[in-house]
Amino acid sequence: MLKDFMHIREKVFGTPVMQKTLIILLIMAVVASIWPSENNPETAETETPSYIEFGIASYYANLFQGRPTASGEIYYHHLPTAAHQTLPLGSRVLVTCMETKNSIEVTINDRGPFVGERIIDLSRSSFSAINDLRKGLIYVKIEVIE
Repeated sequence: MLKDFMHIREKVFGTPVMQKTLIILLIMAVVASIWPSENNPETAETETPSYIEFGIASYYANLFQGRPTASGEIYYHHLPTAAHQTLPLGSRVLVTCMETKNSIEVTINDRGPFVGERIIDLSRSSFSAINDLRKGLIYVKIEVIE
């Protein structure tokens, strides 16, 4: 019986194809054990944001000043807030103007915009912090801050 086992072992593991396959599997196992995982705290700081979106931003018109938002908060021009159609209310978002590279952190507290291709409506002060109000519309990148 031992001779049969040795013969089968030599026949299966002695072939060049099988030897190469075993070497590749061994290399893959070693690489997998040393490759950083997503749960590794050392790599947590370098992770990309969970949500990134590019598009057109606008700012709230004066007529919304003092009115309630979808979250129930009152809209004021001087607060760093914004409206987005789908992000959860209360989300913190980093908005970067792609022209000036200026950024601002805002809180999503309203729904909208519902005009054309716009993806976010910023408060007046938030818009003016990253670009000139006279622009009216700017191209931005939105990143959710975890």
